[in-house]
Amino acid sequence: MRPVLTLCLLAWVGLLTSSAPARAEEVKADGRFVPVPAILSGESVELLLSTLKDEIERFKNANNSLALPERREFKIVFDFNPDGGPASSERIGYCRILAKGIRELSQPPVQTIAFVHGDVSRHTVLPVLACQKIIFSGKATLGPVIRDGDKPIDDDDRASYRDIGRRISSPDLLEKLFDRDMPLVPAKKGGWVDGRKGEEVAPGRPLFESGKPGQFTFAKAREAGLCEPDPCEDRKQIVDTYNLLESSLRENPLLRGVVLARIPVSGEVNGALKERLERRIRRATGRKANLIVLELRCRKGDTATANGIAEFLLDFNQDRKDRPVEFIAYVTPDAEDTAAYIALGCTAIVIDPKASLGGFGALLRGKSEEEVKAIGDGVARLAQKNNYPPDLARAFVDRTVRTLSQVTSTKGARQTVIMSGRHLDEERRNRPGYWGNEVPIELGKDGLLTLNADDAVRFGLALRKGNFDDIRTAKGVRSGEDVIVLGEDWLDDVADFLRRDEVRFMLVMIGITCLMLELKMPGVGLPGILAALCFVLFFWSNASVISGQLIWLAVLLFLLGLILLGLEIFVLPGFGVCGISGIVLVLGSLALASYGKWPQDGTEWVGLSKRMAPFGLSLIGSVVLAVLLVRYLPSLPYVNRILLKPHTEEGPEAEADAGPRSTFAALLGAIGVAATPLRPAGKVQFGEQFVDVVAEGSYVVPGTRVQVIEIEGNRVVVKAV
Repeated sequence: MRPVLTLCLLAWVGLLTSSAPARAEEVKADGRFVPVPAILSGESVELLLSTLKDEIERFKNANNSLALPERREFKIVFDFNPDGGPASSERIGYCRILAKGIRELSQPPVQTIAFVHGDVSRHTVLPVLACQKIIFSGKATLGPVIRDGDKPIDDDDRASYRDIGRRISSPDLLEKLFDRDMPLVPAKKGGWVDGRKGEEVAPGRPLFESGKPGQFTFAKAREAGLCEPDPCEDRKQIVDTYNLLESSLRENPLLRGVVLARIPVSGEVNGALKERLERRIRRATGRKANLIVLELRCRKGDTATANGIAEFLLDFNQDRKDRPVEFIAYVTPDAEDTAAYIALGCTAIVIDPKASLGGFGALLRGKSEEEVKAIGDGVARLAQKNNYPPDLARAFVDRTVRTLSQVTSTKGARQTVIMSGRHLDEERRNRPGYWGNEVPIELGKDGLLTLNADDAVRFGLALRKGNFDDIRTAKGVRSGEDVIVLGEDWLDDVADFLRRDEVRFMLVMIGITCLMLELKMPGVGLPGILAALCFVLFFWSNASVISGQLIWLAVLLFLLGLILLGLEIFVLPGFGVCGISGIVLVLGSLALASYGKWPQDGTEWVGLSKRMAPFGLSLIGSVVLAVLLVRYLPSLPYVNRILLKPHTEEGPEAEADAGPRSTFAALLGAIGVAATPLRPAGKVQFGEQFVDVVAEGSYVVPGTRVQVIEIEGNRVVVKAV
């Protein structure tokens, strides 16, 4: 009976165990690997500490928002042998500054770790000791601080080591680093002690004998309790062992030296600005820039294009693992509405004290509820992707965010987040009593959020207030001459020139004129090339202003218009539906390309119609110009070789043309040979006579036999036979 009861009990326990919910997966810590220069300098130490402070501030802002599902730790791993070589600095001053900076950073949720996987000696040992944990590789060594022939360390420097290394339980471990003659032996109270202190010494094998330098291998460091018990040979092993996110393997590009580029971003946010900005960023990275400051002076325009720019910035480093780039948005007082999108796409935001973020009211006027919601979803998704408060970003554009509050957790680790009223209600239903200390955030009179500089910093959107020089100085770039400035280039100037109204007018007029002249000439000649060039320049200059789909629509409408005009001229003699439709489509496509968007309401359709008016004038001017050119160009030397001669010139053709109308009547039913291409107009030879004719049907090549089928006054109609 007892075995049966035992089996039942075990089965019941197994059932409970299997039905119990699985333990939640441990949340991985965020982190960053920091390469420490082998020889420290004031500039390198300042850059390293300032960059880390920015990293930690961004992490805290993200941790205090709903962008992260759980609170995380931020582990900074200082790699003291980033290139595998030895690290040794004889100047204690810079090492002391770095060590004190590391100790100041070592506050929750930040944990500092030293990774030693090569030889680290002299005063570079000091910042290693300042870290909360020390990880050795199997081949690493730490120390000595003093080598043979070096000057003895003075009392102030000894005090620095004792102060920085006070977390170490055995102070004499530190003394051994710069006292070769000290025997380091077991202590009665545990740990290690100077063997010359007889009353404190316990029996046992010494860690270091007298006369041996204080150089800790992994085995001795582990025995002394100086490092972690398990060695790690590379960064990947640290990530796996200490449960770090894979993104921790990526270094901040600035830690190996700053190459700073400054790119002004001004004007309306449209396709032209996006194309210019992307081109300048690529030019900057081509010049080895790893820190790009986008000086935002832009406003208005298209929210979809602004979102596209932000996504471009966010995804820029995906294929640049060896040469990543950090983007900082510098928000100037000239930046408004859509500039916020570009700022949210950057790694950090620095805002001018007189600047603000938001102000979308005018830009959203007239948009439907569905459109506004889609814009709000997009900007919130963008903010969350880059660890900015998503509800705060949504409030810039979405009036359905009726209330916005900053709240603080009342349980567990302190967490301050920003939530909309709807989101806060959901949280309170799911976690009653968890959120408290609610501080309302005031929205504007139009129901949308606009943040001044102080509030942008206070709510964790901006890293700090300042200007470009503040950014440059904080990143260790001492002189403005060391900054790469990328402004307008010649391509921008050409496109801007071609988009001027008067230039557009001339391009269209010249293009249509040359197209008409080409129809009067056999084969493809200079007018056809000039027409193609004019229209290519017109559409290219406007393609950068509007979206890709719209410019393709304009091009296709233009081509369809030309096809309809061709049908009217070559296939359907006279002037009817095809001709009128072709002209309307051509003019409409040109207006659409220059207008920049598809009309959405009556006002915008009126605006598009007004855009068509100048191109209508271009068409009229083209007809006049083409007539004048056809009349007078043949009299010019060389030019007359590319145009058919008018009827007034001498020769067999003139005699035939000058004949009485009865001569044409006699040609009805006659058969001749096409002397020129019939498009449909051209010349046909009847015996010795050359007569201007119009072909019925398609294009007729020279040498084709044709027959006269109709005569109306001076108009002779033929068809191929």
